[in-house]
Amino acid sequence: PAPASSKPAVQTRKVPCPGLEVTTDKRIDTYLRRTGASGGGGRNPVTIAKEKFSKLFSKLKPHQKKEILAEQRLTQKWKNDHQNACVFSSSCKKTVVIAVDRTTPPPPCSECVEVHRSTPFKKAISKPIPKKENRKFVNKQYLNEVLGKQYAESKGLQDLVEDENATQSLPVRFALGCLSGKYSNKTLEGLVKAYVTMEDRKSKGKGLQNFKYTPEFLQFCHDQHTTSPAAYRGLGQVFQAPAQRTLEKHIAKEPRFPVGISTRNFELVQKHLNDIAYDGPVGLGCDDTKLFSGLQLMWDGEKNSHFLVGGCDEPIQVLDADAVQREMSNPSNRAATKLRLWVLSIPYPKIPPVIVAAKAIPDNLDGQTLSEMSLRVIRGLIGVGAKVVSYSSDGSEVERSAEKIMIAKADSTITYEIPSPCPEEGLPDTKFTIPVFDKQAVAMGQDSKHALKTFRNNLFSGARLLTLGNYVVVYQRIREIAYEEGSPLYQRDVDKVDRQDDSAATRLFSADVLEYITKNHPDYLGEAIYLFIFGDLIDAFQNRFITHHERLKMVLRARHFINHWEMYLKVSGYPKATHIISKEALDISRILIDGYARKIVKDFNFRDFIYMMPKLLNRIR
Repeated sequence: PAPASSKPAVQTRKVPCPGLEVTTDKRIDTYLRRTGASGGGGRNPVTIAKEKFSKLFSKLKPHQKKEILAEQRLTQKWKNDHQNACVFSSSCKKTVVIAVDRTTPPPPCSECVEVHRSTPFKKAISKPIPKKENRKFVNKQYLNEVLGKQYAESKGLQDLVEDENATQSLPVRFALGCLSGKYSNKTLEGLVKAYVTMEDRKSKGKGLQNFKYTPEFLQFCHDQHTTSPAAYRGLGQVFQAPAQRTLEKHIAKEPRFPVGISTRNFELVQKHLNDIAYDGPVGLGCDDTKLFSGLQLMWDGEKNSHFLVGGCDEPIQVLDADAVQREMSNPSNRAATKLRLWVLSIPYPKIPPVIVAAKAIPDNLDGQTLSEMSLRVIRGLIGVGAKVVSYSSDGSEVERSAEKIMIAKADSTITYEIPSPCPEEGLPDTKFTIPVFDKQAVAMGQDSKHALKTFRNNLFSGARLLTLGNYVVVYQRIREIAYEEGSPLYQRDVDKVDRQDDSAATRLFSADVLEYITKNHPDYLGEAIYLFIFGDLIDAFQNRFITHHERLKMVLRARHFINHWEMYLKVSGYPKATHIISKEALDISRILIDGYARKIVKDFNFRDFIYMMPKLLNRIR
């Protein structure tokens, strides 16, 4: 028979046993990250202590515990190698035999495989990693303090590790809070970064030139400098902050607030609404305030030229000193005496008003001219998508005339009618008209604060005897109340009266005064009724905690009261000129149902206003 063929012998070689790695079992990585023990699978130290000393492990002396733990380590079935992320059997064969041409990692030896199959090892690698807040409860005997300190020294954290109270110190708590995202204040982060960078540069003997700041901290510094340069200088002595000259350079590069009414005004409003992601209804308020009259020279960085501002017309470009003198001597260039300001209100808490436009005007403009300006602003805002639902101004005669002209020039109108509660007595129905501009309904209103002062001034006027049936409303009684003990009014509210004092008007029509009169002077019925009706009317616009249904009831109550008051005077034969509030006050009270506005008062010239816009925006933000 033919001889049997034999396969060539496989060439082998010995390699170190790799132990149990993550490739063997993914749970080994979790196990090694969870425990700091040098090994496992040994006998319980409590059992060894009972056998050897007949005592509980916790009752042993330190040297006895050390002896028990040493013996326990000798009984461990496996050893942990944290450095190489693997586990070896305590009786590992050290080497394994593999083929010379093997390209895959070698397998563990039989002893290590036996450990992997054992129940104690499976239980150990199956436990999850504890939560961060529970890691501090890990048994200290499993923590290698020597290696921990060496690692801390290599990372520059030795002081934190060796100080037992380090975790309770403010710097460490702050650092941990920043790392965990607990402190997300970018401004504070920028301040700390600037201070740390400053100290680092000083310690290295470097200067502070070309110092970089975070955008949030730079904006904070800009706001502080704008609000109070003196306070900002004090801040800069404690913290690392940009020099005032640096901030002034940033301010100089920013574009000026546009003068007059232009397309750019509306584009800025549109950008602001987009930045805050708001597309809801807004209210437009308009008011005048006095200016220091005069033409002033102002530099326009965008147009790279000087302009004369403060006149009633558009800014005048001047190219040289002769042009300045010539234009200032021109009698046709009238200096403005008032500033007309349009402000947009957003009905959300903590959202500041938006300054839309500002125009210098004389003090003799008629309603026709004022209405054209406001119509241009309203249509411009609607054109960029702003949903203007109300327009308000003060209650002066020319402002009311301007609003009537605006209603007459509307594209269309919406008329509402509320039936009279007593038509048989000749009381008229309540009618009001809302104009529509570019398909947007805009309710016309008056400033409720201005109305409150008007009602107060009518009460304090000696030219009228306000007659309410068998009762009258007189200034003398209000003055007596102000001088009584426990009165909610101040004496300065009734003597040498400031007729434009908003606070005094608010105090007079407050619930405290009404309560004081009903408790201490029940016979002052005329004053009580007057203060209640007109105070309630204003509260319908200013109260933040009542429903629209309740507001409408309060407004209609005032409307019906005025109608009955006028009817009573007509039937009784009393002249309205001397026995009811003024024509202006009556007109304001009827217009108030459409809305309200906010008023801004400040003394400055027109150039000052343009220059102070950054500060004004910072204050109202």
